[in-house]
Amino acid sequence: MKHPDLQIDWLRAFVVVVDAGSLSAAAPLLHRSQSAVSMQIKKLEGALGKAVLVRSPRHMDLTAAGAELLSYARRMLELQAQTQAVMFGPELEGRIRLGVPDDYAATYLTPVLRSFAARHQGVEIELTCEQSTSLIPKVLRGDLDLALISRDKPQRGRLLFQEPLVWVGAPQFEVWRKNPLPIAVYESGSLARIEAMAALAARRRAYRVVYHSSSLAGQVAAVESGLAVAVLTRCSVPASLQPLQGLPKGFELPALGAMDVAVFRSKSSQRSSAVDAMYEQFVSTLAR
Repeated sequence: MKHPDLQIDWLRAFVVVVDAGSLSAAAPLLHRSQSAVSMQIKKLEGALGKAVLVRSPRHMDLTAAGAELLSYARRMLELQAQTQAVMFGPELEGRIRLGVPDDYAATYLTPVLRSFAARHQGVEIELTCEQSTSLIPKVLRGDLDLALISRDKPQRGRLLFQEPLVWVGAPQFEVWRKNPLPIAVYESGSLARIEAMAALAARRRAYRVVYHSSSLAGQVAAVESGLAVAVLTRCSVPASLQPLQGLPKGFELPALGAMDVAVFRSKSSQRSSAVDAMYEQFVSTLAR
């Protein structure tokens, strides 16, 4: 009995959707429209004769068949990447000192590292997770070779995409009703903090800072506990929190902008083939 072929593009779409958590989040990572990604999943399911994902408004869950397929799909993609590396170029070696803010790590760094590691297993990666305000000076000094950052200046690094900022709160606490509004913020100099305070000031909404932390985990903990509302990048909002949209009249929170997300490289790394390859991986995976 001849079984239908499972195309690599279908399997890649399936894996990226699982890792990203939704079709909308996977689409820019695959450089396709959401409808095109959905069609690839449907073609995969048609070839298999069974569903691999259960779709809900906010998330995608694996079916039993999808869970069984996932490990095989990853192995096939890794084998393809290894084959391409062998056939099209020599094995890279060396070390890359890489930086990324923790709110970008899961959504954006994971697909980059997965693709890079499959092709360049001889490269050692040293990862630093800090806010962009700390990463940028380290790249400028040469302490880091490369970093994914929120731009503080228009010409800083190579622009990849824009990441919206959103107000978030815990659904069981109506903290947004309080006056002055209690807010949790990142450290002084943080672009998200500056944006939040400027937006509130422009709206003339009274506020007070009740918590500040340089870590995403600290921000989330403050909001989950009902201590404050906060401004987070959309990609980093956990399921336990909700964007504060459509609030009752008189309690609306001001509109926010978006972060320019860029890959920023040190001058001292310009002769490194390993850093060249990682830089190109960021661009090919994340540039929109």
